[in-house]
Amino acid sequence: MGRRGKIFKVIYITGTPGTGKTTVASALAASTGSRHVDLGKLSVEKGLILRRDPLRKTGVVDLEKLSRFLGKHFQSEKRNLILQAHFSAKLPPKLKPKSVLVLRCEPGELAERLKTKGFPAEKISENIWAEILDYCLQEALHVYGPSRIHEIDTTGRKVEEVVAEALAVLEERKKPQIGVCHWLQSQKIDRKFAS
Repeated sequence: MGRRGKIFKVIYITGTPGTGKTTVASALAASTGSRHVDLGKLSVEKGLILRRDPLRKTGVVDLEKLSRFLGKHFQSEKRNLILQAHFSAKLPPKLKPKSVLVLRCEPGELAERLKTKGFPAEKISENIWAEILDYCLQEALHVYGPSRIHEIDTTGRKVEEVVAEALAVLEERKKPQIGVCHWLQSQKIDRKFAS
């Protein structure tokens, strides 16, 4: 049957911008025959924005409306769903994720990735500190609890390596792990970002 026959149902991928969510979610969806949904883009397209944040030049997602929309339009989906966002949305019971993958990246490399994407300096700094302080991991733990969460360090890794690790967790060949990234203990962080 191969990987396309394996049933995972709902996988949630989160992480700071620049950690590789879109790339990994797309590759994982292709390798498993799953449907990939970017929740940020979906929220904009479907008008599920609470308000605009002029400082960050972005929309603030209405998480309650998003949850209701997903429950109404996705709970009878026949394929596996790979949901991706930099935030952790509480999903309706029928869409409870089997696994939550939190992508991480060493802050120095993350800064380079964000510069390449054209992020302004303030946005880079904000996202670097979110990564250093485990913001996406803490949010995922708060919403989903520790048993479903697996942290993946994408630093210096090819997408195929990250997808292979994700599949090992989804296929229960590897136990989920959290607490693998400790950026505050890095000497690089002390010199680069703590001034």
